[in-house]
Amino acid sequence: MNQYLKYVLKTNTFRNILEKIESTREASGVNRDVASLLSLCLNEEGNKDLVVVAPNIYQAQKIYDEISSLTEEAYFYPEDEFISTELLSESIEFELARVNTLEAIFFGKKKKIIVTSLTGLLNKTARKDVYKENIITLKKGGMIKPSTLINKLINSGYKRTYTIEKQGEVSLRGSILDIFPINAERAFRIDYFGDEIDTIKFLDIETQRSSGDIESLTVMPAKEIFFSETEKETIRFYINDRLEDNTISDETKKKFKKDLEELDEFGRNTSLRKYLSIF
Repeated sequence: MNQYLKYVLKTNTFRNILEKIESTREASGVNRDVASLLSLCLNEEGNKDLVVVAPNIYQAQKIYDEISSLTEEAYFYPEDEFISTELLSESIEFELARVNTLEAIFFGKKKKIIVTSLTGLLNKTARKDVYKENIITLKKGGMIKPSTLINKLINSGYKRTYTIEKQGEVSLRGSILDIFPINAERAFRIDYFGDEIDTIKFLDIETQRSSGDIESLTVMPAKEIFFSETEKETIRFYINDRLEDNTISDETKKKFKKDLEELDEFGRNTSLRKYLSIF
């Protein structure tokens, strides 16, 4: 542990702050530098995950950068507050960060510091049980039809391509399924023998050659929200009702129509998150 943290943990000031937090379960109104230091100290002393909520995404990013430079158990859950279509690449990076954080929450065994903004805290996602149902674990020797697997991956937000180049893509050619999981830094090649997974290997996306041999692979969903058919029908009814409202602008109606189209398409459907509030 950093020698400076060791010193801070012994001070009366920190002990008093710690006692106050233990009684109220929160600490508010602190500046960025204090928030970073306090988070590291609390993580060292406590035995539970810690959530740091910044007023905006800029402050959250700064706090995360400071904390992550001193511990590997820091995770970022950013919500793009002012993102535009021109900055889609940045938005995708935010999606990847959120997925990695969710993976750590579900499977991580160590105590964590999770940094987010107020918008991120209020961000709606699928229910935990629904989200976990869409996590796919593949094992060498496991039985699942290639067509069934790729459909499950597409339903969970993966984009089908001929050859994969980046995270969130999947390809099926004959008995070979290539995937670049949203939660991995490397791509993988799954070789089938009939409906049985024969091998799972690492895939070099530059050379398209596989190497190594692993026993299992966990694939996180590439999207954060999922709608059942019943929920989709409810959303369609809501949107169609709004489209009949003559008091809303043509631009707003255009957005509703786009949402209606996206509802019937496979993909991440991040823009449809706002409809979770009607359930």
